[in-house]
Amino acid sequence: MNVRKNAGQFNIDPEQIVIWGDSSGGHTAVMTGITPQDKTLDTDVYNGFSCEVKGIIDYYGPADITRMNEAHSTMDHAGADSPEGLLIGGLSVLVNPEQAEPTIIMNHISQEVDIPPILIIHGNKDRLVPFEQSVLLYNDLKQKGKDVEFYKIEGADHGGPDFWSDDVLGIVQDFIIRGG
Repeated sequence: MNVRKNAGQFNIDPEQIVIWGDSSGGHTAVMTGITPQDKTLDTDVYNGFSCEVKGIIDYYGPADITRMNEAHSTMDHAGADSPEGLLIGGLSVLVNPEQAEPTIIMNHISQEVDIPPILIIHGNKDRLVPFEQSVLLYNDLKQKGKDVEFYKIEGADHGGPDFWSDDVLGIVQDFIIRGG
């Protein structure tokens, strides 16, 4: 369902949509927010309704599945039966770079194409999605001149109450109020 198309039903301003996700949902939010014009990734027809958003909030999402095993984690991220392997059709990530390549966020970002502002929040003790994944994304966005904010939550693991504290939610609220 296209949210903009159904804005009246949801009582929202279709020009003020901010997308937010955590973990794989963070990856989905970023990919959705930075690729509204990429028809190779869009399998639905929206009859002229844009999928553009005003901002993107990424809570500890992966950025490059081919590099997830480079940092400490509690699981293998490259095997055919890993979540990353299943994402690309049940294939080994490192043996199938052509299937993994479209999932790498940085491959969809260029200096020439405008993207909405991005807020990244990640715990530096994440045992599932390595903190380094957000560092990779942040550094790429900064290098390409994009509007990005990055907050490290000291000692935070993958999810949990640290991400829902008043301080962190205040950062998110400020980002949303600014329109991303």
